[in-house]
Amino acid sequence: MKKIFSIVAVAVVALGVTSFARPASAAGVQTIYMNANGSDTNDGATTTTAVKTLTRVQQLVAAGPLDEDVEVRIHAGTYVAAGITWTTYRPGYTISFMPDDYQYGEGLPGIAARPVFVNARASGSNRYIGDPWFMACAGNAGQPLNAGGTSGLGFYYLTVEMFAPSAISLDGSAGPCGGAYHASSGLGLPSARGLNGNTIFGMLITDIGNAYTGGSCTDENWLRCGYGGIVLTESSNNRIANNSFVDLRNSENSYIHALYMTHKSSHNTFSANSITGVSSDPVKVRDASDYNTFDSNTFGANDFVRSSTQGAHYREEVGDGDCSSYHNRFTNNDLGTWLIGSSANLPTWVLDPAGATWPGSAGCPALPAGETRLTTAGNTY
Repeated sequence: MKKIFSIVAVAVVALGVTSFARPASAAGVQTIYMNANGSDTNDGATTTTAVKTLTRVQQLVAAGPLDEDVEVRIHAGTYVAAGITWTTYRPGYTISFMPDDYQYGEGLPGIAARPVFVNARASGSNRYIGDPWFMACAGNAGQPLNAGGTSGLGFYYLTVEMFAPSAISLDGSAGPCGGAYHASSGLGLPSARGLNGNTIFGMLITDIGNAYTGGSCTDENWLRCGYGGIVLTESSNNRIANNSFVDLRNSENSYIHALYMTHKSSHNTFSANSITGVSSDPVKVRDASDYNTFDSNTFGANDFVRSSTQGAHYREEVGDGDCSSYHNRFTNNDLGTWLIGSSANLPTWVLDPAGATWPGSAGCPALPAGETRLTTAGNTY
């Protein structure tokens, strides 16, 4: 008989996430074609004039038309390039990245092959470049979404590998993009900015972290540190479903997670994902990230032995200056075991520091009446 772990028993309706319907469409769609053998002198308007890089794609999205959705149709192949910093949006419309033969609602068997995005090496040192594959931030001054909002990015059935910090990072904080965190609102309050309403579906995220890219989390001369396959910072109302996270590791056996949800990232859904070979807690939540659901995921063998803290499938960590998160749900997950170092099952959850209703650092508001930091139910080994 499977063992069931629960803090509070709740009735949960399983989410159907094996397919994904097309988002509500605008009147028109701008299609941009990518091909590993394309050229960035092209306009991307047809398969025979495909562009080669996401840098050129961003230029074409910025050029308009601004009142249409965008579909970036990517031909099967290997794309070797440094990561992209993305700050270009069309408020009220979506920007989606997908295989060129993908149709909304179909699964992996419906495409010929996943396009593969591989990190580039620096020309002088031959070291892997240290940025995420896709670093999305609110628009710069004078650009659409410069005050944050619904960004409407979509990622479908692509492979991302050999990036140090993360595959996809969505950052709606006060910036700077990719720099030190600056909150857009006060302690425990919802984000006043945000980069919200994105979809990550059917992706394969693999070989992320300095165990693959080299470097260290502490060596200033070769600073490479993995934080998560997907990192959310002040990013809410996202759907992350049906993805595979395989081998996300730092040589320090710490820090990296399949999903790192931090700083006022709320109302997100993480469901029907497969996670294995992660060298720290597979899911980590931090700092006033509320009303998130983690449901029907499959955890394989995860977590190296950590020297200072107990590993768990779900960790909420409240650092100095952080507030506790609340109304999060970790439910109906198929749980795995330690990857090395122990024959024991990996614990389901850890609250660090403990306390189901502890509000967090000094100055944090009390949790709303009747709320707790976490509810679990239906998780089985």
